[in-house]
Amino acid sequence: MSTNVYAIIGASVVSAIFLLISVLGASKDYETLENLPWATTKDDWYFGLYGVAINDDITKYKDCSGDICDACNEVSDSTTVLLCVALVCAVATAAVGVTRMSGDDSNKTISMVTIFLYVLLTVCGIASWSGKCYYEIDDTYDDVEYGIGFILPIIAIVLGVISAAIESFGGSLATDVKPADTTAVLP
Repeated sequence: MSTNVYAIIGASVVSAIFLLISVLGASKDYETLENLPWATTKDDWYFGLYGVAINDDITKYKDCSGDICDACNEVSDSTTVLLCVALVCAVATAAVGVTRMSGDDSNKTISMVTIFLYVLLTVCGIASWSGKCYYEIDDTYDDVEYGIGFILPIIAIVLGVISAAIESFGGSLATDVKPADTTAVLP
């Protein structure tokens, strides 16, 4: 059994955890949004997928008016759905990896497809949110920073790309390595 499968399982499990944490940015709970924002300001405004947490209260984008509210409300559902489906694909990648632990590489194509899907869906989700919502927030405030809810999916993308590279180029490297001859030949 190749150690590459273990690496792919590990990367996909970590990606799934990161995507789950990121999706919690859709929370309508103040403390959750304060700890897992998608963007923050120095004035302690915490922007999530469905609202902004300000002064121990959450204002939903659909209940407010203005460029930020309109832009963020427009992409909140699609971003959340994209990341949830990406999360399912990351879990599926791990599940396929577990089935491959017996040494059967027949599911390698399925693994590549699920890796590709969770990377693509995550890219689309963060690009959608960043292109509309973050753009308006950054245009309005000078001190905006990306939050952990935005950063973790980027790490998941990197892990997915590494998994795809391992799957594509490292298929049987670990199983083909032969141990070195440790016996010394003395004269």
